[in-house]
Amino acid sequence: MDYMKEYICSDKFITDSSEIFNITLLDKNGERQEFTSAKFHISKITKNYVVFQNIAYFDGQVVISKSHNDECCSFQISVKNNSNLIIESVKFPIVRIPCKLKGDGGNDTIFWPSLEGTLIERASNKYYSNAIDNFGGGYTGLAPAGVSMQFMSIYSDKKGLYFGTHDKDCNFKDFEYY
Repeated sequence: MDYMKEYICSDKFITDSSEIFNITLLDKNGERQEFTSAKFHISKITKNYVVFQNIAYFDGQVVISKSHNDECCSFQISVKNNSNLIIESVKFPIVRIPCKLKGDGGNDTIFWPSLEGTLIERASNKYYSNAIDNFGGGYTGLAPAGVSMQFMSIYSDKKGLYFGTHDKDCNFKDFEYY
């Protein structure tokens, strides 16, 4: 995890990722269409934001804004929809972190915001999750509801990475990890 902050705060995190976001759209019949960032092209990159577009799949654009200082990086996503499709969900950011949990012979622990907080130290420990049956795998938590806090983290005894939302309106969100 030593290189993670430098990578996540860089442009490469957004531009090189094959799937930094996923958008699910519904047509007038309620049929789902999913699009990942891999189906979009980058139409503009500046110091503060990246614009994704692909009119062949989706009449609109996705803008990812970023800022960072010595302590943290922040990202925001904005989706402009000019199509007749309804946005059902936007998954962002999709972050892939190579790690090995303590119970699996590594040094890392995941803080999961369930109830008063749960430490996950074994990847196979899914004792309270029905996500495999209902969501395709991993752990999922809805806020505000099933998870009591709007953040999660992964850390070792030397480094850590905090993922959180700073949402004063407490909009619906889903925290997942696989």
